[in-house]
Amino acid sequence: MNAWGQAPVAGRVHVLGDGTNSRFRDSRASALSRSAAAYRYIPAAVPLIVFDGVVSWLRSYTVAELAELTRGLDHDGYRFQIGSVKSRGQRLTYVLGTPAAPPDWALATS
Repeated sequence: MNAWGQAPVAGRVHVLGDGTNSRFRDSRASALSRSAAAYRYIPAAVPLIVFDGVVSWLRSYTVAELAELTRGLDHDGYRFQIGSVKSRGQRLTYVLGTPAAPPDWALATS
């Protein structure tokens, strides 16, 4: 018997409180099924993924813009190769910076 004179029900967890059903939780209740979780969380995530993709696309640079960004950096001992390749149906733009001369540690002999 509990404080209200009720006998405990098998399979239920009793939490002391005001005695309403909102204070009881069925210990046999299962978590969300996979399909229920998919219907609940995927629609909420889609706008975030789309927004991230659009913002990333707007931040991308063209080959000409990258050439302008790296134009004055050649005197710092690096050479920059800028290009664009097609991979899996998408155009990818890249910047590859390499030292103009090998580093001193690479020239040292033992």
